[in-house]
Amino acid sequence: MVERAEEDLYRSMGIYEVHTTLPRVEVHVRYRSPLRWGDKASIELKLEEARRRGLRYGFKIHNLTTGRLAAEGYIAVACVDASGGEIRARECPEELFEAWRRIDESGT
Repeated sequence: MVERAEEDLYRSMGIYEVHTTLPRVEVHVRYRSPLRWGDKASIELKLEEARRRGLRYGFKIHNLTTGRLAAEGYIAVACVDASGGEIRARECPEELFEAWRRIDESGT
């Protein structure tokens, strides 16, 4: 669910191709209450840390049916270049940081 929200976010910002070069290097989740079949949920993403070669964003999954927090955590990603068959760390593209700045400024 969280990765789908991330994909939708990058697609809406016009930088979906950046998403394909952001492998996960760390994921943490704490489950708070269950989501059941048929429940409606919303996912909140928030940038927590931006570095030259990666970023970490937090997430919250809200169960809209029960009004309870279902889960929260974070995902850390690295910016990589996968051309030539090798994966190497690289500096993140500026448009990635700019997209998160626009999100932060808009409050969404």
